[in-house]
Amino acid sequence: MGYRPDRTERGEKEKEGKAPMNTININMEECNGCKTCYDVCFVNVFRWNGEDDKPIVAYPEDCVECNKCELNCPVGAIEVIPDYKGIYWPPVV
Repeated sequence: MGYRPDRTERGEKEKEGKAPMNTININMEECNGCKTCYDVCFVNVFRWNGEDDKPIVAYPEDCVECNKCELNCPVGAIEVIPDYKGIYWPPVV
């Protein structure tokens, strides 16, 4: 994984509207409602819709691109697309 800005730097970028925002796609037709994505996400990106028994991507801005949800989904219904353009990359010296 690349450079992760500290909270102050990330906060400034969020104010400017330049904070990284990952895209997390869930194919609801393929999703079997097993709750694996919800259980493995340690930053709580997902919330659970009890009516439909399906996950909701509630906080994509908190995603740390670990891809645990995508890798552990037994039916392959999740795709994480990182936003590398929104990450500050320090100059190489």
